[in-house]
Amino acid sequence: MTAAALLATLRAEGVALAIEGDDLLVDGPDTALTDEVVSELKARKPEIIHHLRRASAPLRLVLVRHHHRCRCGREFDCTAPSCAGREIACVCCKVDRIGDRRRGAAR
Repeated sequence: MTAAALLATLRAEGVALAIEGDDLLVDGPDTALTDEVVSELKARKPEIIHHLRRASAPLRLVLVRHHHRCRCGREFDCTAPSCAGREIACVCCKVDRIGDRRRGAAR
């Protein structure tokens, strides 16, 4: 079993792991922390600590400036990474839709 698989199994069983200096802190139900699991944790301690440190490293988001063209023909700049391949309405069209909804609700 890999360190990642072991950690996933332990988390599913309600075991929490943390790092304090070079120590691995383990807290969880006794039913999950069997002698076999504790031995596995001790044997894989350096690998587990490395995995936990890598997993807690901050993620970097790279923004790529690009352009969109709305159905109405307006062009606008965008940096949202989640928009790739999706049709996105410009702000003016969004405001128009909100106004249409409000007028429809008022009737």
